[in-house]
Amino acid sequence: MRIVFIDGGERRITLARSVVFYVIAAAILLLRYLVLGYPVTPLLQAIVLVGIASFPILYLRERRRAPGGVG
Repeated sequence: MRIVFIDGGERRITLARSVVFYVIAAAILLLRYLVLGYPVTPLLQAIVLVGIASFPILYLRERRRAPGGVG
């Protein structure tokens, strides 16, 4: 699954937009678990671990694709 945003006719996937999407998706999952009465702590730990592992990779990828290496 790719998050694609069109900005000025150009497709862009930025770190900030990915973070916003990730936070919204995580909040929806947490709310669902709370409403259903499931334990939230394991899910919260998983969300944090996935975020810690994925966002440095996304950051490096964005820096590499930026013109001139400047983000």
